[in-house]
Amino acid sequence: MNSNFRICLRILLSLLGISPAFGQTITNFSPSLGSPGESIQIQGFGFFNAGAVTAVSFFNNKSASFFLASDNQINATIPTGATTGPVGLTRNGSTTFSPANFLVIGNGPYVTNFSPLLGNSGTPVQISGVHFTSITSVKFNGTAASFTQTVVDRVDATVPVAATTGPITITSASGTYITTNNFYLPPSVTGFSPSSGRVGTNVIIRGVNLTNATGVHFGSIAASSFTVTANTNVTVTVPIGAITGPVTVQTPGGSFVTVSNFVVLPAILGFNPPKGNVGTNVVVTGSGFNGSANNNLILKFNGTTASIIGTPSTTSITSTVPNGATSGPITVTTTNGVATSDVNFFLPPSISNVSPSSGPAGTPVVMTGANFTNATDVSFAGVSATFTVNNNTQISTVAPVGGATGRITVTTPGGIATNTALFFYPPVITTFTPASGLPGTNVTINGVNFTNATAVKFAGSNASFTIVNDGKITATVPTNAITGVITVTGPGGTAVSPSSFFIDTVSLTVQLLANYVSVTWPTNTIGFTLQDTTNLLSTNTAWLAVTSPPVTLQNGVNTYTNALNASARFFRLKK
Repeated sequence: MNSNFRICLRILLSLLGISPAFGQTITNFSPSLGSPGESIQIQGFGFFNAGAVTAVSFFNNKSASFFLASDNQINATIPTGATTGPVGLTRNGSTTFSPANFLVIGNGPYVTNFSPLLGNSGTPVQISGVHFTSITSVKFNGTAASFTQTVVDRVDATVPVAATTGPITITSASGTYITTNNFYLPPSVTGFSPSSGRVGTNVIIRGVNLTNATGVHFGSIAASSFTVTANTNVTVTVPIGAITGPVTVQTPGGSFVTVSNFVVLPAILGFNPPKGNVGTNVVVTGSGFNGSANNNLILKFNGTTASIIGTPSTTSITSTVPNGATSGPITVTTTNGVATSDVNFFLPPSISNVSPSSGPAGTPVVMTGANFTNATDVSFAGVSATFTVNNNTQISTVAPVGGATGRITVTTPGGIATNTALFFYPPVITTFTPASGLPGTNVTINGVNFTNATAVKFAGSNASFTIVNDGKITATVPTNAITGVITVTGPGGTAVSPSSFFIDTVSLTVQLLANYVSVTWPTNTIGFTLQDTTNLLSTNTAWLAVTSPPVTLQNGVNTYTNALNASARFFRLKK
């Protein structure tokens, strides 16, 4: 059964003159505190009902001597060794405890309350309690006060001139008592350091009577974090939104507003968007921006002054990325100082020059441009390269192994830049087909880095050609070609085929006459070399019958070439 319900029921039955049949109940005791040897009256019900109470105990199970005054009252003596806790009554082997604790105190003075709770020096204070016999001193946080005692268990004291916020101490011949609650005097701030700072700065406030401070304000903005390190010191963090102005400290004893101002330096906490082109609107957030004092506020993007849109607040500025801005920090300058963002605002990168513009893997390359800060990648035709950002306008890199002719790209938080000109790797011939043929034969040359090739040669003879793509060229074997390697020349260098292209032999009919040689060759042949391996033309003078354009005759000693036009039918050969 709920104890409160039982108490109410007992009171009702008592008023009706009915003795309840259930066990004893404690409703109250008086006084509520005392020391061993002092008396206490215990009120309740059922102290005689169905057998009287046989024991009275205090917390710590200390038995007390007692007297049953009536069914509703017991007079007991606080036993030695008793401690603060509930009072217990035992009857018929069952113990009932008081709903409230009895406070056991010592034999010395004990303060139950004082009034008022705060005041200035000279304020009269009434101090109430028990055991106020032969009081010898009263102190306010250690400072002695004048006092009088005209009423038992009450002392009238006056707050002394040098008193500070803290507990009241009462001393008598029986002992000393220090109150658990403080008497508060008005706070006073003598100074703070540093005298200026940004949001998040820790500030130490010095003064007196700062114990249990309830609030600290910078201007009108309350600090969310502060610590009272002593009655004379408060450590506080400058809050977001703080503005230059006096510092206010609030305590239970009152408030104090400093005469001097704490100067809030501007601070940039962020901006949005984090990147953009010239003309992009950017909102910069922070503190200490001086509100509407626009004429005293300057905002720059990496040193380039920007225009401000509208009226800034103490915590926000809207601006436009100016012409000439480059990737870098944002700065805000006010009459109180300069704030620099911890991170950069990024504009899109651009490449203006690459030097050199060609070379094999391993070639050092220097790129110039803009907004290279915090670049994350440099690629040659899609192949990443090692690199170093020398500054916002220059990157040093090395043409990577596996790279190919193509464009270089630079990736930064602001975007991707691609150079307009190609970087050329040396061409490489891997294969060609067919492996042999007559002049006029179409040959397909395979490899890499053929883009913008400037020449194709067969054993040194220029050939007409077409670039199909970076890996393929088609060329025509030139008229005067001889067996030898194929070369492809481009902006990056010259490639040499791994094997020779062979000029095919032709079946000829050769007739040796008295003073000339008659040669017949297939139709559509546009030129070839006739080798006189047996030195048939051993005479000093011989004639060659020509039935088609140019022919070269080689014997074991000399070479002869027909230099006449196609209509010439014979020409003279000389050693």
